[in-house]
Amino acid sequence: SWYSAPLRHPPAPAAKRAQLFELELRRMMTRFLLFHQTQDTRVELWAIDSSNPAVRFNVLSRPTSLVRRSTIQSTADLSPTRQLQLEWWTAFRDALIAAKALPSTQTPRPQYWYNIALGRSGFFLSATANVDEGRIRVRAYLMGRYGGDSALTQLIESRESIEHELGEQLVWNPNPEASDKVIVLQRSADLRAKGQWPEYLKWMVQSTVRMRRVFGPRVKALQVDAPLAGSADAEQVGA
Repeated sequence: SWYSAPLRHPPAPAAKRAQLFELELRRMMTRFLLFHQTQDTRVELWAIDSSNPAVRFNVLSRPTSLVRRSTIQSTADLSPTRQLQLEWWTAFRDALIAAKALPSTQTPRPQYWYNIALGRSGFFLSATANVDEGRIRVRAYLMGRYGGDSALTQLIESRESIEHELGEQLVWNPNPEASDKVIVLQRSADLRAKGQWPEYLKWMVQSTVRMRRVFGPRVKALQVDAPLAGSADAEQVGA
């Protein structure tokens, strides 16, 4: 006797397309989810008439502040001051979003600063919260490696018009020995008195918006030399 195996016919064109589509869908989902692990996402298939369906990833919700806080706190125990700073910057970030004050915001961290981009490397706004000194600030931060000295000199030439536009007097270069230069708008604030937070947050959001409006165009127009090699990432600077 003899045995004849059944012939394996190649899949029909429609079935082949379905297999390829399923494989590509899995690849796309893997790539997407790797970058959105903490988001609730729905995968949708859209098709017009008889065309092949297209994949659409619909982000339903992003991670809550509680999720981000727990992620940070799981890496190390935070001191009471660090915990307070993390809560403060989370509230500040949420206030910025609610006011639609900025096109994007950074993740809050347990530190005394929170940076806001001005559209040019090495120059940015840096909001600070000093719990022990009882003071909050919004600073125009000019990194020395990116030409901070020259940038400060150019901005000082417009000091009168800058302060007029802000409607506030600023503290210019309070630490002249430092290589990085700052221009500061500040007020007193007892961050341990959480009942005062709405007032403090209103001031900080409004100050951030005004400082960004006044300094943003001027920073972009600065004439400074190219940054020095090995310049630090502005995102990590908050001194």
